[in-house]
Amino acid sequence: MSCGMFMAGYTLYSGPLKRAVISGKKTDPTFREMRSLLNLNYLPYTVPLLIDTERQNLFQKVLPATREYVPLYGKTTAYVCSSTSCMKPVFTAGDLKNLLGFSTLKRSGQGD
Repeated sequence: MSCGMFMAGYTLYSGPLKRAVISGKKTDPTFREMRSLLNLNYLPYTVPLLIDTERQNLFQKVLPATREYVPLYGKTTAYVCSSTSCMKPVFTAGDLKNLLGFSTLKRSGQGD
């Protein structure tokens, strides 16, 4: 157990950490598609955060920094951030895939 926790901590310490934030209604097909992209791919240096608009007030109370991550134009919106800066927000799963560089990644559990 302790070795696994050490390695998890070391991985986060040694690599460039990203945040992938999806903000929208959890029942929206785009929200589900973006969530699937994060769930089905191996992203060791990415911390996913899914914000359902129905519970946005709760997120803002617990994590005040999430106030910035709101759905734009009434659409599910994805933000990819590193350190203190974020890339331009995107509205489709395909654009999120490009921001995260999935062209070079493989789905977890799939071999060559």
